[in-house]
Amino acid sequence: MRAPLNLQRNIFRQLLTLAILKQKKNKLSVYYQFDEFIKSKKRKVSKATLTVYGNVKSHLLAFEAFRAQEIFFDSFDFSFYEDFVDYLTFEHVHMRRKTKYWRKKVTLSTLPMRRLPKSIKLIYRNIPILRSTGIYLYWLV
Repeated sequence: MRAPLNLQRNIFRQLLTLAILKQKKNKLSVYYQFDEFIKSKKRKVSKATLTVYGNVKSHLLAFEAFRAQEIFFDSFDFSFYEDFVDYLTFEHVHMRRKTKYWRKKVTLSTLPMRRLPKSIKLIYRNIPILRSTGIYLYWLV
């Protein structure tokens, strides 16, 4: 009778460890931090600013799906920013548009491009764990 009970304890410990690791990973994800940042700014900034921050997040999600690579804090560098700007300028289809313009510059609001560096900088400032990991955010300063 002892062996199955010990086996159950080991399985439970492993599952608990996996759940804790998954929770820590989720807390370090870009989108979780974006949501927490938006929640923290709810009473401090206007609703329009919160909408812009939400739009930046949705643009990042669309860009992540477009390039088929997950976005991490490590991926924020100058080349990422250039790719993101190119995506928003040439590839991104606006929500209200019916047709996609292929490789033609589409007029768009530059707010997501201007707000991304500031958003990442403010989010990064609120994560003390990541400060010592060597993330290169030199273009955000």
